[in-house]
Amino acid sequence: MKTSALVLIDDSVCFTWLRDALNERLELVQISGNDDAALRQRIADETSAAMLFLQFDGGQQEQRTALTEWIAEVRPDLPVIALALGEQPDLMLAAMRAGARDFVVPDRDAELLSAVEKALRRKASVARASKGRGGIYTVTGAQPIDGIPFLAMHLALAIREQLPRDERVLLIDCSFPAGAAQVFLNIEQSYDLANAAKHVYRCDQTLIDTAFAQHDSGLYVLALDDKLVGPCSIDPGEMRELLDHLSGFFAAIVVAVDSAAGAELVAATLSVTKQSLLLTDQSILKSRQNKQFVAALRQADAPVENMGLVVDNYKRRLGLEPEKLASILEIAFLDTIEGSGVERIQAMNTGSPMFSVAPRDRYCDDVRRLASRLTGKAAATAPAESKGLLNRLLS
Repeated sequence: MKTSALVLIDDSVCFTWLRDALNERLELVQISGNDDAALRQRIADETSAAMLFLQFDGGQQEQRTALTEWIAEVRPDLPVIALALGEQPDLMLAAMRAGARDFVVPDRDAELLSAVEKALRRKASVARASKGRGGIYTVTGAQPIDGIPFLAMHLALAIREQLPRDERVLLIDCSFPAGAAQVFLNIEQSYDLANAAKHVYRCDQTLIDTAFAQHDSGLYVLALDDKLVGPCSIDPGEMRELLDHLSGFFAAIVVAVDSAAGAELVAATLSVTKQSLLLTDQSILKSRQNKQFVAALRQADAPVENMGLVVDNYKRRLGLEPEKLASILEIAFLDTIEGSGVERIQAMNTGSPMFSVAPRDRYCDDVRRLASRLTGKAAATAPAESKGLLNRLLS
């Protein structure tokens, strides 16, 4: 569903130009009437509208100026874009003094689109300020393994359990192979992550409610197209902007992204992340790869100081202890996750979370504990220095 905009335009040619220029971006809702009180009430009631297009020239300049001043006072969240049929400096000055955010004339599509983008950004900024920002948590790793989206999914579900029923949690799956979240949760999506990143400011509450996939648990999901083969084409800047924007609509966001997306995209994600989790096992091979991955992230100016090591499929007395692995990677050790590999495969294949398939499995307890540490702002263990054989093997 498109974002809506109110339109109060008297000239049919001006309206036709506006409609044609914004056909793919906004749903235009025409309002009219000579009763000033009724008109103001209509504007006050249209709380979902992103902006108002208001024609200033003609015989109603005084009324439109007063209306703009009223909107600036009563509906500061509703940007007004003033229009006129030609260059009229005095009229433009009057509109801007009254509180209009921009002034455009027909047939200048680039100026119109620029004004619309600025209005949408401002609308989103106001929404974030009024709702606060949700925490963003990222699960990442040097290899595109199923454990990354699997852990991210369960962390999102566990965080959802801890929050009040009316709070929303979003899982963003940017991991490879694409489509893991849909398989693990047995859901389908019609609107994917690439579309959202390309059109960040269309992601208002209406679009989220109608286009984002949603699991039976209430968890929202936004993932790569499951038909994607090869690297994703999401711009790192757009990904950063999307996460920043969506944090105003969700109490928490959990992101799954691995090295297959590229160090720049992972770094962009980490730049707006409250806490990132580097997933590994106790093998020297994976640890060597993660060491190179962390080095690449540092090279891309990623904030790895917020990164904590999580050791999956942890086995005691295997030899490669988590604290030692964390110290070699020069990041904090956060936690370990155990559990039955057989139960995990069953959960993946049935499209049901471990919380449903094997609620008594150790994996469920460990993930819930980890989620509590993240949302409770628990301090991670600081890494210790190591100069032994394992450090040399991983160098």
